[in-house]
Amino acid sequence: MKTRIMLFCCMAATLLLACSNDKSDGEGREPGVETELNGTQLGEGTTLYGLVTDTSGNPVQGVVVSDGYNCVETDANGVYQMIRYKKARFVWYSTPAGYEINTSADNYPLYYAEIVHKNIADRHDFVLKPLAAPETDFTLLCIADPQCASTADISRYVNETIPDIEATVETFKAKGRAVYGITLGDIVFDTPDLWSNMKEAMANRNLTIFQTIGNHDHLKTETSDDKAAANFESQFGPRNYSFNRG
Repeated sequence: MKTRIMLFCCMAATLLLACSNDKSDGEGREPGVETELNGTQLGEGTTLYGLVTDTSGNPVQGVVVSDGYNCVETDANGVYQMIRYKKARFVWYSTPAGYEINTSADNYPLYYAEIVHKNIADRHDFVLKPLAAPETDFTLLCIADPQCASTADISRYVNETIPDIEATVETFKAKGRAVYGITLGDIVFDTPDLWSNMKEAMANRNLTIFQTIGNHDHLKTETSDDKAAANFESQFGPRNYSFNRG
């Protein structure tokens, strides 16, 4: 496996990162009285479940699905099920190496759905698009600590850092290599009002950028970690996630 990792340091000094956002590529369904799904019997007490298929409608077995606290695998029928943790806000799957990274319309990674029914069963289905072959030669660009604290910082990020990144991406894509991006945290510097600006800055680019949460991405005024990260999650989705390549 040939994996190339490149580090981009932005104008500030430290960075963490996040995930994807917005709308899920999962299909939320109104809860009913389902006891069986695609040939799989749903266990008593199941509160989170769904079906994972490929674009031809075939079930995909062995996909890890999580609510951020518990992990299960899809069975031979492509069905996952669990008793979700009471604080869980999302359900997400770990993209297998042989499938494309699903993205939203603005090219953010989209591998999750928001849990909408807190007290009753919630169903979310996911569809995966197979690759011609698993990617074994790819490049991962690591974007270190943007730490934008003002609109002037964002302007520099958009006009200086992003063009450098996109130009580098093109050099690898010209060689037929897949490229992914990931921020390493501290997307903003204690400035939650700039979240939408930073999300827009990294949207619709020539690479898909995963996000990581940093200490400066937490709301300092909150007393619990979950509440402190809620603003970040509203933009990018789950704090904890995974995807497989190589």
